[in-house]
Amino acid sequence: MSEGIVGCKKQVVEAQMCHHCGAHFIKLTAKFCSRCGTKKKSFSGGRKETRCSVNDKRTPLRGGLGATGTFRAGGEDSKDRGGGNRTSSGVDDGETAPKAAASPQPSNISLPQLPMKTGDDPQEVAADDSTIRVTPEEEERYNSWATLSPEGITPEMLQTSDAPVLQSWRRGLLIGRGTYGSVYLGLLNDGSFYAVKCVEIGRKTGVFSVKELVSLSREINIMRRLHHKNLCTFKGVCYDSPNSTICMFMEYIGGGPLSSLVKIFKPLPPAVVRSWTQQLLKGLLYLHTQGIIHRDIKGDNLLVDTSSDPKLESQIKLVDFGAARRLSDAVAQSRTVIGTPYWMAPEVVDVTGSGEGYSYKADVWSVGCTVAEMLTGKPPWPSQVNAPAAIMMIAQAKDGPTEIPEAEATPGCLDFMRRCFVRDPGQRPTVEELMQHPWILGEME
Repeated sequence: MSEGIVGCKKQVVEAQMCHHCGAHFIKLTAKFCSRCGTKKKSFSGGRKETRCSVNDKRTPLRGGLGATGTFRAGGEDSKDRGGGNRTSSGVDDGETAPKAAASPQPSNISLPQLPMKTGDDPQEVAADDSTIRVTPEEEERYNSWATLSPEGITPEMLQTSDAPVLQSWRRGLLIGRGTYGSVYLGLLNDGSFYAVKCVEIGRKTGVFSVKELVSLSREINIMRRLHHKNLCTFKGVCYDSPNSTICMFMEYIGGGPLSSLVKIFKPLPPAVVRSWTQQLLKGLLYLHTQGIIHRDIKGDNLLVDTSSDPKLESQIKLVDFGAARRLSDAVAQSRTVIGTPYWMAPEVVDVTGSGEGYSYKADVWSVGCTVAEMLTGKPPWPSQVNAPAAIMMIAQAKDGPTEIPEAEATPGCLDFMRRCFVRDPGQRPTVEELMQHPWILGEME
């Protein structure tokens, strides 16, 4: 009798741990594993088991983090509490995976590869461009997020281990403002400067929502793993409790956004346009090799670092990952309309909903728009139209943008933009292919 009781208790204890990934369940009533998303089964005895099925990988997540490490807030009530960070003509409802009854899952995604020249040492290439430098302590902390469910998330959970140091920062000048927060120049006690993105949660309602925290956690979870010379470096996060503000610390780039410089110096010299485009492609290729789409590439999100050696070219750094998302093996296409309308690809603004979604090549279209912006100070569309009209214009245009700056561009630059503006994403080149374009390689003016 006692052995039966012990065995039953052992079975109940085991039921609190995911059989697939080993994550502990916070809630006994949870129906899905918040780390791997697989569904629980019932064990013998009439009680519900909290163990996950190894083979049930297509079950949609109800909450928590997906297998890639990003929070999901899906489920039947995702319209109310799931969500993304930035939308233009749609709502990012947690980006839940399709239900198991939907069309068959796509095959594994073939991620882009970092290009290598003959004679390059693979280890040197990886160390220069794609190494994710995460300490074991950081990895343990990041993985602990995977066991959180959206229902139990709090602002304090988003803080990094250096939050006590970051909380003593001093606020300086306002250096940027967006839809979901303001960016200030911040000074720490050790004399270092950072760009601090401050997001006041619950600003509209007075009470923070799960949707806000899930969206912020997704952005933080992406930024913390990225280490590339053409991406803005992430420092950490702290929570300003008295002001209900999440403070995200990023590398401070004193040169300012590319869009501001273009308005002063337009058109930029051809050599500068080529150099900055090449650097943008390098940073973007790194993102794509990590399984991430940026989805909001434009001049405002490209910072110019002029702090390096004056004899060397300025560094371009891609920032703002509030709209970025991961593409997992289970979801090869995204269907969320997100980004800034004038830089959006046609498949992103598919107003009919009849398309197959979009993937990495949506960023390629935005690269072409950004190159046009370097030459004219604006994307290649009529600037007088409002955002809804721009979306309709992009969706209906058959031959690409209507205002490609042919007069300002060199033949090589013009050919590069036209390749970016191939309407069919299946025929549009990848970032890896664009890096081999003669204009980028300096073989064509």
